[in-house]
Amino acid sequence: MMSIATYLPRLTYVDLRDLPSCNVLPPLGQLPNLAILNIVGMDNIKKIDGSFYGGERAFPRLGFFHLSNMKLLEEWNASYSSVAFPELCEFNINNCPLLRFKSCLPCPLPQTEVASVASIESSDQVLLSSWENRGPVGASSSAAIAQLDVKCCEVPLHQWNLLRHVPCLKQLTIIDCSDLTCGSTDLLQCISSLEYLTLKDCKNGIVALPERLGDLTSLKEFKVQNCTGIKSLPESIRQLTCLQRLQINHCPGLVQWCKSEENKMKLALIKEIILDDKRFLVIRRRYETWRDQN
Repeated sequence: MMSIATYLPRLTYVDLRDLPSCNVLPPLGQLPNLAILNIVGMDNIKKIDGSFYGGERAFPRLGFFHLSNMKLLEEWNASYSSVAFPELCEFNINNCPLLRFKSCLPCPLPQTEVASVASIESSDQVLLSSWENRGPVGASSSAAIAQLDVKCCEVPLHQWNLLRHVPCLKQLTIIDCSDLTCGSTDLLQCISSLEYLTLKDCKNGIVALPERLGDLTSLKEFKVQNCTGIKSLPESIRQLTCLQRLQINHCPGLVQWCKSEENKMKLALIKEIILDDKRFLVIRRRYETWRDQN
């Protein structure tokens, strides 16, 4: 397979699955028409490096990349090709518990029109990945990643160093994670471009949202679903002046907090509030009237 690009130049789909004796990946990056790539359950692979890229301009047409159940994979160094993954739309990492990135995640170049989606599930070390920035934004960051989905993460939010390398992130979905503490770190300022935030099924141990939530100054829509431990919104919710829609479902304590007269003024700038599928339209004029009277 080391000459696969020569013999199979028209190949568009590759699925490498359950090959326990393989310890080096072939140079799949040189397949000129490869569009979909799945690598699953290859237990002897410990590193992804230059042999996988096979040279410059790697993975020129790859759109979907799924990496799953790589239990011994420890390192991915993406610095072997200066131009790689120019058309990547979706990159999924699932159950790779030891994997850390030595440089940016695979994503299209920032100047392209492709908006990339990354999904990380049960792979905590990926979120801990950090690397030194060199040059302008995009030279060493995953700047083209517009959407990030994180599922089943046990490390606390303030350790998610990966968020420091996605400066153009627009949408973040957090599902079934166990710790959203952020402390006094500036981590959320690194994703101040975020417009859509969803928290879902975060039931185990999460009793509060980060006080630094107000750092997400571009946030337009905020959803909290089935997070029964969360009982209130932080005071910094007042700082989210761009927030247009707040939706809360199956969070009894949080719904009651939003309905209380004491807290209604904290939410007065939000145009639309949905509490357990019941819609409440909050007119900005009401807030302005209250402000003038006080």
